[in-house]
Amino acid sequence: SQEEVESIQALAQAGDPVACFKLGRLTYSWHDLSAKEDYLITAQRLFVKAQQGGVVEADVALAIMMFCGEIEPYNPRKAIALLEGALKQGNEYAAYHQLCNLIFGRYGYKQNLDLAEQILDRLLEQSTNPWFYDLKGEVLQARGRYADSEPWLAKAVECGINFSYYSLAIARGFDNNGELRDWNTYLKTQCKGADEGNMFCMHYFAENQMQEYESLDPEQTEKRDECRSNSLELLEECVDEKHGYSAEALGDIYRGGLYDVPIDY
Repeated sequence: SQEEVESIQALAQAGDPVACFKLGRLTYSWHDLSAKEDYLITAQRLFVKAQQGGVVEADVALAIMMFCGEIEPYNPRKAIALLEGALKQGNEYAAYHQLCNLIFGRYGYKQNLDLAEQILDRLLEQSTNPWFYDLKGEVLQARGRYADSEPWLAKAVECGINFSYYSLAIARGFDNNGELRDWNTYLKTQCKGADEGNMFCMHYFAENQMQEYESLDPEQTEKRDECRSNSLELLEECVDEKHGYSAEALGDIYRGGLYDVPIDY
């Protein structure tokens, strides 16, 4: 809420290191909190303050910025040292990001689903961190076990991880052979995720609207206009939230004049 944001801003201004980390995360995610300077500079400055105050999560946040080339000079070795230093302290935020590296093979790490699942199973024996429920579901989906991933992703959503909605939609819609088993449940879950602000759900629901537009008889002008309008509104909302896939899709629509939208370079 706005009240929470203002409270965090006040505490950060007073020098509270945990509040500095929180405000850094908000700035990094929302961007528009840093009107006076580039949001990356603001976020980095706040993370450094938190780091100096002993907040281990700040090491992880700075490591991610370094991996992404958002801190000059580009220094992946320092990023690895920061991330692995936080891991040695048993930090769960570091564990989450390192598991993402192993599951998705990002930032130069080699994908290793066996190791990721072994680590997750150990963590889940002693932790109720809902982000680990999400990652267990992601590991299973990476193995093609979509239906098996559903209980874990549903548990993550129940715990408030709206980020998990899109993967949950896949889990409910596809079987372990990758075959579509329930289109209506897939779409229903995707709609729910879109209502909860999940950018991927909003993006793919917009794409579904465009597919429906193309499948309709040209004489059904009112229904086609509704599909096109819904899709454009959703994509524009995603772009406002800095969702890159939606920005590219919307750019393609205006560049190519797709779905009877006038070309607008």
